[in-house]
Amino acid sequence: LLRTPDGPRIVRTGREVPWGAAASQAYLTGGDDRVWFCRSLVARGGANACLPFDPATRSWGFDRIDRARAALTDASWLSTASGPARCGLLADRATCSVITDRGWRAPKRAHGARPGDPLSRAFVPTDRGIGFCRVVEGRAACTELGGQGVWHRDVVRGQGLQHGRWIARPSGLSLCPVGGGECRTVAAQSDPTPAV
Repeated sequence: LLRTPDGPRIVRTGREVPWGAAASQAYLTGGDDRVWFCRSLVARGGANACLPFDPATRSWGFDRIDRARAALTDASWLSTASGPARCGLLADRATCSVITDRGWRAPKRAHGARPGDPLSRAFVPTDRGIGFCRVVEGRAACTELGGQGVWHRDVVRGQGLQHGRWIARPSGLSLCPVGGGECRTVAAQSDPTPAV
């Protein structure tokens, strides 16, 4: 449904589009004005697929389908500056596949980044890429996937931290307590260095 000067208008694809797994469906934005309908295609072994819509021309493009990959745990879709991304854990390592103008970028896995408390994990879009944050043994930890597809070293701060909400602020990746209170910046804009 698109709001136009003449009122709401439904814009259909004009062709059949596979819906994919219901729990995997998401509408996302990227670094341009397009809106993407993304999901995992069960018939293609769980491959990621994103269909672009251009509001300026009121037209749908064609699916961009990734090759089938190993199933991720804690998987989620993110809107990033590069394009839609599918992130999750693969063998306890964070990994993300990102769609770009050249197609799907092969997933990179974070080396040496412990998965942490399952209830504290979050993938967060940042100005420079994607952050993977969680609480590890009471300490906040974040690592960031930069624009070149390289994971940076873990940044670990604080002690005895409780769960909260992870956000990207101008100062960096931050953990904000549930119910209010001061947010703690974990990975500042100048912190990340590429992992060896």
